[in-house]
Amino acid sequence: MLKGFYKPHENQLSFLDFVKKQDLWWKASRDADLTIDVSIEVHPISGMSKRDNIVELNDFLAKDQNFKDAIEQFKQAQLKRTQEKEETLRALREQKALQEEIGDVIATDELMAQPMSHLPTHSHLIDIETKELWKKVMATERHAHPTITLSEPLKIVSSKHFKDSKSAIAYYDSAEDVSAKFSKTDKVDVMCTKETGAGGDYTFCIGTVNIAQSKVGELWIDFCKKTNEVPEEATLFLQSKADKSSNRKRADALTNILSNKAVIENLVDYFEPSLVIEAKDYEIEVPDEDLDHYNKYKNGELVKALNPLQRKAFRNVLKYGPVSLLKGPPGTGKTEFISILAHYLYDKQNVSNILIVSQSHEAVNTSVERIRQLCTEYDTPLSIARISNKESAVSPELKDVYTGSIITSQIELFKSNIKERVLELAKDLSLEAEYLSDLYEIRVTILNSLKSAYQSIDQDDLDQKFSFSLEEYTQAFKSAMHKLKSMFDGNQDFWDQLEDCINDKEITVLNQLNKIDMITFAALNQYYGVSNEEGLKAKALINIALDYEPLIESQNANYESFLVKTRQLVCGTCVGVGQQSIGIANHVFDWVIIDEAARSIASELAIAMQSGARILLVGDQDQLPPLYSSDHIKALAKQLKISDDDLEDKLQSDFGRIFNSHYGLKASSELLSQYRMSPSIGELVSDCFYEGKLETEVVDSRGLSDEELKEIKLKRIVPDNYASDIVIELNSTVTWVDTGNAEHFKMEKGSSIYNPHEINEIIDFLQRIDQDKLLLNKLVPEPDSLKEPAIGVICTYAEQKNRLRKAFSLCEVSDALRSIVRIDTVDSYQGKQNKIIILSVTRNDPTKFPAFLKSPNRVNVALSRAMDRLVIFGASEMWQGVNSNLPLGRVLNYIKCRENQTLEYRYISKRAIVKIVQNNPHINKNRSKKYRKAGV
Repeated sequence: MLKGFYKPHENQLSFLDFVKKQDLWWKASRDADLTIDVSIEVHPISGMSKRDNIVELNDFLAKDQNFKDAIEQFKQAQLKRTQEKEETLRALREQKALQEEIGDVIATDELMAQPMSHLPTHSHLIDIETKELWKKVMATERHAHPTITLSEPLKIVSSKHFKDSKSAIAYYDSAEDVSAKFSKTDKVDVMCTKETGAGGDYTFCIGTVNIAQSKVGELWIDFCKKTNEVPEEATLFLQSKADKSSNRKRADALTNILSNKAVIENLVDYFEPSLVIEAKDYEIEVPDEDLDHYNKYKNGELVKALNPLQRKAFRNVLKYGPVSLLKGPPGTGKTEFISILAHYLYDKQNVSNILIVSQSHEAVNTSVERIRQLCTEYDTPLSIARISNKESAVSPELKDVYTGSIITSQIELFKSNIKERVLELAKDLSLEAEYLSDLYEIRVTILNSLKSAYQSIDQDDLDQKFSFSLEEYTQAFKSAMHKLKSMFDGNQDFWDQLEDCINDKEITVLNQLNKIDMITFAALNQYYGVSNEEGLKAKALINIALDYEPLIESQNANYESFLVKTRQLVCGTCVGVGQQSIGIANHVFDWVIIDEAARSIASELAIAMQSGARILLVGDQDQLPPLYSSDHIKALAKQLKISDDDLEDKLQSDFGRIFNSHYGLKASSELLSQYRMSPSIGELVSDCFYEGKLETEVVDSRGLSDEELKEIKLKRIVPDNYASDIVIELNSTVTWVDTGNAEHFKMEKGSSIYNPHEINEIIDFLQRIDQDKLLLNKLVPEPDSLKEPAIGVICTYAEQKNRLRKAFSLCEVSDALRSIVRIDTVDSYQGKQNKIIILSVTRNDPTKFPAFLKSPNRVNVALSRAMDRLVIFGASEMWQGVNSNLPLGRVLNYIKCRENQTLEYRYISKRAIVKIVQNNPHINKNRSKKYRKAGV
């Protein structure tokens, strides 16, 4: 490989040099901004060094337009970064001058926060046709191997199944089970890339994924090697033999849509903002009495009903299509809406089948459980097929409709009937039924089982029916031999032959079992007086019956595809339903409902969409965006000829693209009445993230009499449970606790950061909740309750989460408090909620660089998880001045503007915190020894 340095100001390479290919090829191909397909031949010229021999190459590059475009893009990116840096420094100087002039007074906006205008109004991607964008997404998806980033070093453990091998657990932060992207029969290698120290890197395999044991946040790796070479916070990528097949399935789905082979004609055109397409009117009218059918009453009183906006959206979804859209901000009842819609489609529209998919197993489980419950309430028959490559991802309520369970039970039923079917043929062979029964018992139950058990000892796949260690096999062998001897009690010749065979040390195990088979076969024939010819016929009959077993268990049996074709409701994750055994492209569904659609990339949407006669996309483009791997973004940016940063900023979801189009004006609906957040939290989220459109259907019970509370209908009531002299932060609904000027720390390797001072403040806050027993008792749920923990601590960075979890595990608090606290990252929190949300902002950069917190999506998700109380711990100075118009800056300003107008919002300065701690006798100022040792 050759390496050269290009000088933009001279428009030429300065020199060319040789490097070892293994040092650079992988990194170069991954990180290159431009790839030019051209061959280079290097010929030494007398009197010239190899560094000088590049005249023709310079001439070639000077004429290549793609190369010139890439250089210009590089210059523009450099210029942009310089301008941004200068602008930040200028703003900091102006802010410092202003503070020196007016002291600590901070100018604020008017009381009513304006809609956020942080995003550019024009995006380069709008200039690219959706069809072309999807093609480039498809072309670059080979870079999108499932990846995890280690949240802590690999944990080496002993292997349960393989005596001479070691295993490891790789912990990572995600709400998604990365192993769920693979089939349970896949062989998946875990790959790691490591820098060589010579300007390059190399990739190596560290083991094989144990899919059966892996779960969300934990990847189990068997047959580990080179684990000591895995860097801290390394990004590992998973590569299976089926990866090409998986990529091909997504590519095939997109290709089907792009080549107009989807069920809906010209489906891609509906996602093209530049096209003026009118939604089709299906002329479906929904009378009020049909929707009143779903009203819920308690003691004759209406306690639950679709609100006016939900009714409007319900009618719009049915009336306009074929692609309908439903935007559901936090707490607006998306799950209830989907369940009622599905029931209505079966009950009133007589649809035959519906496919429901989502990004996460949890969302799928929740929606389908609710649909099933509704169908049971209204006596509506419903057959379900829950698709997943692992049973652990399926909720207990859906185990009975899990396709794996259904298929397994049918296979076991078939197997259990084999013996009876063999015995029914005994008359045709003129043999005694007892002979055939004993022959079947010896060959199948004893000897074939032992053979399978022994063969599985050397198998990698832990999902084999038998998975024995050598010790377990030896014990099973002894038990089987004892059983054989008992069957031939009194036959000394058989005993002698069997003993000789067992004691033969020169024979292999499988040959030994085959010889035991021959001995027992001859002894059984002798006992029943059956000739060898007749016995061989009986043996052949049993073998024919046994030949069916591997056939019915093979992937080619297409049982799962049969279930998909015959069930009314099919459900799974966006990726999961694309398994080859299902053949989703060969099925047609009356309706396809895709939940969390705003988080899905085009190829994930395509797998389900290609099969739908009508499609409903449910999502919220103002929450978490589609998840593209960093390598995929880099490759896509290269294809689109824009920088990685620009692509990440501007790449919107396909849901958002169609929602904001001309077509979306009629085909889209919004749920704008939220039932989760208390009024003050709901208003903050509405004004800062939804242009003030969200309506709050929640009432704060403080100051209301019992009679007034009884008059409140169809709204959630926030209990008056949070008054406290110890935990003063909870006396207001929304509180920002300033953590002062303590800067965050960055890990030596990786991009994650942590803030020890914030960790201390949050632990202190939790300890004070523990000391207020009256408050704590109100937060602890009833015994055996399955409710979410009352307190959620959301961290914006994974390292902050890891250190906060460790600190919490070491501090002295009651088990009651531990049971109601959940600590996680914001990316793991969409779709969840807690009574009290604590947000650890973490970031406090002296340069005011906001990183990903400049985007409103994650901040929106974090704040909108709160039901009753929201407490934000963060350095306020970070979000003032130059960052005041960023999401957290606007939230801070929103709170400070209202602090003097209402008690619902409170800002606690660093000085106020110190004063509270000094003056409050209830607060334990002495940290526990364990807590001090945590190093936070």
